[in-house]
Amino acid sequence: MTTNPLKALFFAVENPEHDCFDEVVYGFEPYMGWFTSTTDALKGDDDLICFYPKHINPRIVSQEACFVAFKFPKELQPFAPLTVYNDNTEDPNAWLEQIDIPKAAKPQLRKQLAKMGITHQTMFPGMDGIATTIRR
Repeated sequence: MTTNPLKALFFAVENPEHDCFDEVVYGFEPYMGWFTSTTDALKGDDDLICFYPKHINPRIVSQEACFVAFKFPKELQPFAPLTVYNDNTEDPNAWLEQIDIPKAAKPQLRKQLAKMGITHQTMFPGMDGIATTIRR
């Protein structure tokens, strides 16, 4: 998960091999009480928290990453679609927005993101990010 919507868009459109598929990006603004620096706050099976990791590496920094943690249920059940949580929430501070990205828009979005400096080179610091940027 990233705190930057443009970087989320990058992950949705970055691979030209997937240009035959439409994509979706979810915008999520968690209740401020959900943010923490540790997973110790998890109590019940329904708890969900967003947290910033204690250990930072260059990719976490460049991707403006944070994480979502939740307890794994005791019995396996199919995951509900993310949109269900938006419809059923009683928390007025939480929202979830689905942003559809048509496949035809993906090449142009990649170009626009590159103009803003959002490329493999900036998202994946190191030789692999540079090489992918050059190759693509």
